[in-house]
Amino acid sequence: MVTDNAKNMIKACEILQIRHIPCFAHSINLTVQDCLATGKVKPILDKCKRIVSFFKSSTIAYAKFKEAQECERPYSLKQECPTRWNSAYYMVERILIRKVAIASVLLNTPKGLMPLTSDEISILEDLKAILSPFEHATVHTSSSTSVTVSSVIPVVCGILHNLTAMKTKLKTKVGQDFCDDILQVNKRLVPYENRTSVCQDARYISLKDVTSRI
Repeated sequence: MVTDNAKNMIKACEILQIRHIPCFAHSINLTVQDCLATGKVKPILDKCKRIVSFFKSSTIAYAKFKEAQECERPYSLKQECPTRWNSAYYMVERILIRKVAIASVLLNTPKGLMPLTSDEISILEDLKAILSPFEHATVHTSSSTSVTVSSVIPVVCGILHNLTAMKTKLKTKVGQDFCDDILQVNKRLVPYENRTSVCQDARYISLKDVTSRI
């Protein structure tokens, strides 16, 4: 049985003596949420949310934002949803794609919000790079049309491998500290290696293939 990580669900499976696996995508969500809530990155994520809220609450500002993009199919902004960590990833990704248009509108709006600084942009670029393996892992293991349990262990190894490799390439101290934090908070993921049902077919999955995708 696959459930979320709630204690009552785990206890119920123990009482019923049912083989149980916590949802891997939910474990990823909890792992990343723990790190996103730290004081190191929360301030800049809060600023991003305020910027998105500003545009979404003002039809005039949003119209100017679309006009500033100077393209046939302008992007919209995405707001973070507290219950889904990857919404923060998509929010950051979209802001980075259209950072110039966002800054242009904010700077030309009376009493508007302060735009992101170059240092803050660099931090967001580091955050996007760090969160990218988790986003791909979430999408990969959330498939409803194929068996994914056998790829859980290679995916965990791929995440740790990619984070370790990118640490020296990060541009900011905030990004490096965040990477250290998220590497330490892997206690929810590593235990999957000790679950028989997860290990059964994991040896048939190519680690190189998985890491190339995440």
